[in-house]
Amino acid sequence: MLRQKNEELLPPFSTFYFSCLTEYVACLESVIDALTNKKVTLVVQGYVEDTRAILMDNKWSIQTTVCWGQRDHWLSFDGVQDFCKESKHPLVELPMSGHHVQEDSGEELSQLIAGIVGKRNSTS
Repeated sequence: MLRQKNEELLPPFSTFYFSCLTEYVACLESVIDALTNKKVTLVVQGYVEDTRAILMDNKWSIQTTVCWGQRDHWLSFDGVQDFCKESKHPLVELPMSGHHVQEDSGEELSQLIAGIVGKRNSTS
């Protein structure tokens, strides 16, 4: 009886809103499930492996500098220094940055990029 009274008070879009909310919750549950079951880690790991292969390829001719946020909790720093030495790509570590270096240290990163591009343009 109380539910029926409440439904009568709801505006007509409430049913649509409730339906959208239900779908949203279902999507969140699938994301949580993926995170819980480490599926996301596998995707990131595959991306890292693909990027490593591209940057190590002898056909890769674009000068590349790796900028790494030392507070990155998404990707492990293990092997980054060795990779940069082996691939001959310079490594710049940003101690106050996490995974999103451009957001955490945007001004510092833009100065680094300007310096790198400036050096490359003066030697070209």
